[in-house]
Amino acid sequence: MKGILAELGWRDTLGSRLFLVSLFGSVTVALLVTRLALESLLGVPALAGLLLGWACWFCWLGILFPRRQERHLEYGSDAYVRAFWTDILFGVSFGVSLILTPLAHARGLREFDAAFALGVAALAAGGLLLYAGFDALGLDGAGFLFEYRPVEAPLVEEGIYTYLHHPLFLGGLLAALGVAVLVADRTGLTLALVSTLLFPVYRALENRRLSRVCPDAHAAYTDTQGSTLE
Repeated sequence: MKGILAELGWRDTLGSRLFLVSLFGSVTVALLVTRLALESLLGVPALAGLLLGWACWFCWLGILFPRRQERHLEYGSDAYVRAFWTDILFGVSFGVSLILTPLAHARGLREFDAAFALGVAALAAGGLLLYAGFDALGLDGAGFLFEYRPVEAPLVEEGIYTYLHHPLFLGGLLAALGVAVLVADRTGLTLALVSTLLFPVYRALENRRLSRVCPDAHAAYTDTQGSTLE
């Protein structure tokens, strides 16, 4: 997180770190509440609204984000600051809000049964993937900081990334699925399952984006590391 704070011109203090985290959290909640309110106002079914949201986000990830990244890089040392406020903050928050959508259908903790055990297992697996992903990549890497350097961005090839290319996204999906099994109604569980099944779409788009942003590093990573879990 030090790198992101420095790029934004903020001091590396506990207050700055908490503010950055709360900023992403606030934007995520605001986007989720706004989207759910619009769905209710317009009478859009929950599943249709979720799929429309994912379609918009995939368009951002696969088309708009990489194109705008090239334009931001033309501003040199100001590239990341511009990208953060115009793309990264909104894009990351919107993606997280989609993953968290099933939690809006929470109805209380289910009774202990086989499904309860599966929910706990999915939540634990997702949590472990998130921890391992952030541990290997770091918050600066997860925040796309190194992609806005004048040299080609490096790719992490250690830890969980030796076996899995996208542990953060998959971990978030599994954790949300686990929580949905534990507390959500049938609609929430359906939404969580659908989001999880969309992981291959994300994987394909993100791999294509990375091959465009850091072609040499991504090609070498794919050839030498691969992924036994993808």
